[in-house]
Order: sequence, then structure tokens, then C-alpha cells
Amino acid sequence: MSTPWKNTGLLRKFLNSCNGFRVAFLTEKAIPQECLTTLGLVAAGWWLDKDAEVLVPVFLLSLLPLSLELVNSAVETLIDSHLGATYREDVRRTKDMLSASVFVSLWIGYGGSLWLLFR
Repeated sequence: MSTPWKNTGLLRKFLNSCNGFRVAFLTEKAIPQECLTTLGLVAAGWWLDKDAEVLVPVFLLSLLPLSLELVNSAVETLIDSHLGATYREDVRRTKDMLSASVFVSLWIGYGGSLWLLFR
């Protein structure tokens, strides 16, 4: 017998994903900022009269930091819920590495988007 939270249908998976995005949007400051950045990059491309061959990759590249920020937030929430607020050096290093992965994705995602827009 499967666990009650296990979702099996495509619609249920979609709704759970939408709920996860809503929760992250409301609880994590970086998520709305990255959504606005994505909108800003696409709007800039539209204003610069770029065609879909540029706008679609700009949109997809700008989603990279958002997706990694969601993973970062989920893992940090999991760490905090299991280990509490007690300081541990291994937890600090883990969170620093998560932060570094988001930082790299910001450079790749937004840097690549800007390169496509202004090349």
C-alpha cells in the first residue's frame, strides 16, 4: 500500500508542484525577485524586438536560477526541520555549497540571457 502523500496522477503531481511554487513564492524572498528578473529579461527582449528564437532561450535560461533556488530552499528547509537551529560546522558548509550553486546558476542563467539579448 502506498503512503497517503504519494501522488500517482499527472494532475495531482501538477497541483502539488503549483502548491510548492506558491509556498516558495510566499516564504522565500529570492523566488519573487527571480520571477521578476525573468519577466524583466523577457520584456527587455520584447522591447529590443527580438524574435522567438532569442526570447525562448532567454526565458529558459532565466529559469535556471529559479529552479536551483527552489532546490536550495527545499534542502535548507529539510536540514532545519531535522537538525533544528543548533549551529554545526557541517551544516554551515552544506548551506554554503547550496548557496554557491545558486550563485553559479545566476551567472549562467542571467549572463547567458543578457548575452543572447545584446549580442
